[in-house]
Amino acid sequence: MFDIACIERNSKIFCSTTLNDHTEITPLTLTFWNTDQYIAQWLDAINNLVSGTHMKVGLITDIQSPADSSGVVYWAVYRDNSVVYFQEHFCRKIDHSKIQSRGYLESLILPRKSNEEFSEDVSEWILDILDLKNWLHK
Repeated sequence: MFDIACIERNSKIFCSTTLNDHTEITPLTLTFWNTDQYIAQWLDAINNLVSGTHMKVGLITDIQSPADSSGVVYWAVYRDNSVVYFQEHFCRKIDHSKIQSRGYLESLILPRKSNEEFSEDVSEWILDILDLKNWLHK
């Protein structure tokens, strides 16, 4: 199961991400992007992954005004045939003027490393590409 959405709780906006039986809810910063821009970025990235245009994409879950932060938090999503791997990443320095350019975030995402390649365990969720296709068509 996969879902990513903007939700409202107690008059505040959050990003809710469901990966199989894990749901993560984090505050959604709206100082640089509005909710429509987050959703458009998610749709574009997932379309690119499902279509095979890109084999790795990022789903941005926190981007702030350049005056507040030069980084971005995102789900790095890697496709290997019908298997999709999710890892949460943080990029310390981005060019805010390019972040919405097609392929820019993907150019910053390093190749996927498995737990065997990390000195410590990395949190990783494994889904089927059909989960993402179903999300696109809901």
